[in-house]
Amino acid sequence: GQLGSVFAHALLRAGRRVVPVNRTDDPGAIDLPSVEMAIVAVGESELQKVVSTLPDWPLVLVQNGLLPGDWASWDRDPTVGVIWFEKKKTIALNVIRSSPIAGPQAQTLVDVLARIDIPAHAVDRETLARELVLKNVYIVGFNVLGLEHGGTVGELFAQRREALDAITSDVLDVQEALLGRNVDRASIQQGLRDAVEGDPSHGACGRSAPARLERILAEADAHGIDAKALRSLAARVS
Repeated sequence: GQLGSVFAHALLRAGRRVVPVNRTDDPGAIDLPSVEMAIVAVGESELQKVVSTLPDWPLVLVQNGLLPGDWASWDRDPTVGVIWFEKKKTIALNVIRSSPIAGPQAQTLVDVLARIDIPAHAVDRETLARELVLKNVYIVGFNVLGLEHGGTVGELFAQRREALDAITSDVLDVQEALLGRNVDRASIQQGLRDAVEGDPSHGACGRSAPARLERILAEADAHGIDAKALRSLAARVS
């Protein structure tokens, strides 16, 4: 995919050998003497299935929607990136803010991304959890509100702040339940502001928005969370 191609470009610029593994390939049949890292750049809904097919390679995860519980049962210690840049067929590389990365390959990825002018920084696992929550709140909050109002993240932040605050509060309730502990909500709100300022013209509602709304409501149901703002919006856009 497009995100995988960005990492491949960065690694190649750094003089690393890159071997592409497509979805139709059998990873076990690929003859490699050693693998430093396997960057799994599939969509979030396909992650668990794809990982189950991979040999015992050191993994790098770059999906949206992750929390530590998603890999807690694995017999692996993945490197995890909270990716704040995007590359699509219709747009050039766009950087919103520096991407935090944690795990065994974190510094290597920070260094190779710098080769193509993408800012990233290594963080510890505790910081990673907070950064994952922030990215999830940003994506789900703006996607969901964008279903009703459209527009850009900058427009929603400026013009629909009360509604945005209610939605993101519900999303944070769910994230804290999934994480198993509370987070510093003031720092999350500041992070949202920083992300909006990094790219205020970023579209609020992507094609995955309906699925994200459905998923966050299912997670709220599973944890007995009211999520009144989310449910009210879902009723209006259904």
